[in-house]
Amino acid sequence: MTAATITTAKGQEDRAFDEMRLEIVARYGFGLSDALWDRLSPRSKAEYLTAILDVIRVLEID
Repeated sequence: MTAATITTAKGQEDRAFDEMRLEIVARYGFGLSDALWDRLSPRSKAEYLTAILDVIRVLEID
């Protein structure tokens, strides 16, 4: 899972974001609620996922 995945075709954008979010929740046990996630714009979802992936990279290094 990489930030590059965020730059998918517009039609696949929401599905890719949802898959990444679910993988993060399954693997690391944290993330936004479904209700909050559904309210985000595609741009906000991309920014959120990029930030979370950066945090995960830092945590995995330590």
